[in-house]
Amino acid sequence: MVDAHAHLDKYGPDFPRALAQIRESAIRTLAVSMDLDSFDETLRISDLEPLVLPSFGIHPWEAPRFSADLEALNPFTERAPMLGEVGLDFHFIEDEDQYPAQRAVFDYFIGAAETRGLILNIHTKGAEKEVLSHLRGRGLRGVVIHWYSGPLDLVRHFLDLGAYFTVGVQVLRSRHIRSLVDLIPDDRLLTETDNPGGWQWMEGEPGFPDLLHKVEAELAERRGEDRERLSQRVEENFTRLLISGGVTGGVSS
Repeated sequence: MVDAHAHLDKYGPDFPRALAQIRESAIRTLAVSMDLDSFDETLRISDLEPLVLPSFGIHPWEAPRFSADLEALNPFTERAPMLGEVGLDFHFIEDEDQYPAQRAVFDYFIGAAETRGLILNIHTKGAEKEVLSHLRGRGLRGVVIHWYSGPLDLVRHFLDLGAYFTVGVQVLRSRHIRSLVDLIPDDRLLTETDNPGGWQWMEGEPGFPDLLHKVEAELAERRGEDRERLSQRVEENFTRLLISGGVTGGVSS
């Protein structure tokens, strides 16, 4: 299975349980980060387990801490095989004074991805139209739109840019997300959990990798296909994405 967006550094004492589930179900996991310390921990985890692929990002919630000295991020982007979680958030962050910092950090990562040919894993909450405008006209080799919950009429525009969409645990509860599933072509669909916080936000308890079983089952039912075939297709999509971004580790034959 594939978890194309998880925060493995956030598990704390629950990490051994999460890692055991990743190994038991052979879950290829794209582990995103939110800041410098998060990336260091994600790198350490990826050294423990080949199924875990690390990604460096400054989350939009953390952008004001870093926007004044973007060059200080260069050593980290140069070490990273992928970039994320990055993007804009005008929903959970209501203070508009923070938006210029978000834009500056996001544009920095777009430039780094463009220059190095890296995959971008993108947060869009409440800023979908602006994220789209930042991406247009850029030479990006791999774009993942994480947990999209915005206007459905924008989906085709992201698809036109070659973007993949992750679908995660909210598909188990949300009609809007199920409607999104109907719009994602077979070759652009990825699965995720946003563990441990995604399920925590929805249900009040940390999420674990085995939630992917429920996500896959719901997706297969919604799309009217065999779950095993859906899982295989998602893995094929993930492999194609990694190859497009020059990532060799974690690419299955």
